[in-house]
Amino acid sequence: MRVLLSRSIENFEPDATNGADGLIMTLPDTPEERASFSESLRKIRSSLAIPLLIRVAPIENARIDEDLALVMPHAPDGIVLPTCSGRMDVQHLGCKLAVHETLNGFADGKLMIFAEAGETPAACFTLHTYTKASPRLAGLIHSPARLATALNIEWTVSSKEEDTGSPLALAKAQVVLAAASAHVPALIQYSHPGQNGENPTSTPETGLLLHEKARQSGYAGAIVEEDILVPVIASIFSR
Repeated sequence: MRVLLSRSIENFEPDATNGADGLIMTLPDTPEERASFSESLRKIRSSLAIPLLIRVAPIENARIDEDLALVMPHAPDGIVLPTCSGRMDVQHLGCKLAVHETLNGFADGKLMIFAEAGETPAACFTLHTYTKASPRLAGLIHSPARLATALNIEWTVSSKEEDTGSPLALAKAQVVLAAASAHVPALIQYSHPGQNGENPTSTPETGLLLHEKARQSGYAGAIVEEDILVPVIASIFSR
């Protein structure tokens, strides 16, 4: 998968994926929104032609069990695990998925896991553990902006990440190494808002520059939030 489209379920049309290789949807927090999410997902699931990934609560959050119970009847193709801390988190989620696969009559091992990796200081020290973590592991997602927030660093396009001695640059490189060791693709996510509330890829030129540099650094693809960007970003990672 080169380009995954991350979208809100509100007003989403199944045919508006513009060639994306997969769709990521994040579960909302409030009970009212979650009920609406489930109903909307039921309506679009049958007509969605690409793999569906659901971003659930972190593994240490008790709400993850509620999240899985809510989405499993809709037969997602995979789960995106936020703030993953390495092999143990992936394996813990894998055990939970095995139970839900049995309960819902799915084939054992059907659901993929995409782990958001290296997005906290502690998680950067466990990247090596993704090697042989699980046959379910299908990719590592990395957001420099989320790590910058955890470090209380102001994320900018031109400074911190491009400084090869900065923790952001080191983490970005280490995720590529971890993914290669685990034999899965590394996917970059630049669409997460920066600490100042601005989207680092708010201009087309900035977005193209960031993704081209990510490709040159060894990233195999990206997460984008606007379907109009899918063909452009896909062309970058097809070179």
